[in-house]
Amino acid sequence: MCYKDETMEANTTVNRSSCASVNFTFTHRFLPPVYILVFIVGLLANMCGLKFLLKNWKKVGPVNIFVFNLGLADILYLLTLPFLMVYYFKGRQWIFGDAFCKITRFCFSINLYGSIGFLTCISVFRYLRSSDPADKTVQWILLMCRAGFAKT
Repeated sequence: MCYKDETMEANTTVNRSSCASVNFTFTHRFLPPVYILVFIVGLLANMCGLKFLLKNWKKVGPVNIFVFNLGLADILYLLTLPFLMVYYFKGRQWIFGDAFCKITRFCFSINLYGSIGFLTCISVFRYLRSSDPADKTVQWILLMCRAGFAKT
């Protein structure tokens, strides 16, 4: 099994104590509709954002690279949500094989750490640009961020 079923372990420990067992069936009812909504809204919003960004590439400025990569990282994760939705509809049974499970978790990790990194780069870039617009360290920061995310 790809996903570790932590709720079963939690139920086992809860049942051994004097506490009443906790019902985790809300994940089967709650998460799939939320994933569907996030998939549709997120995909449309990211596609519109990337289209606008590419259409106005020269107008926006050097932050384009970070925002573009942030949008791509989000889309990469959004494309895994239908599979997670099926996982929860099927009662936490992964039917797509171990390799695809690992790819799904990899896409989640790329999105998580990539988004944090790109947002950090945007923040550092804007701070340095506002503190001293003619400073050469801004160009070094851009170069470092581009090189750092080329590895991921």
